[in-house]
Amino acid sequence: MIEVLTKLSGYLGGGLSALMFLPQLYKIHCTQKANDISYGMLFLGNFASIMILTHSLLISSEPLTVSCSVSVFIRSVTFFYKYHIDHQQTETKS
Repeated sequence: MIEVLTKLSGYLGGGLSALMFLPQLYKIHCTQKANDISYGMLFLGNFASIMILTHSLLISSEPLTVSCSVSVFIRSVTFFYKYHIDHQQTETKS
């Protein structure tokens, strides 16, 4: 029973943490603006998630591995989407 609760809390907490960035990604998509998000924050968040992902693989924590993988994916998509929008806006101004 304890093992089930441990995995459930890991998946729930980790999943919510990983999905926390989805509303920001959605807002970027709707407004086509990403000025309020810094590359430094995205890089640091991704680096932290990659370090936690490495740790989770070393300790064989499935819930942590899954949630960190989702987090890295969402932040990476946001990073490249921001780059695309910023690059597109720069070309438009030229």
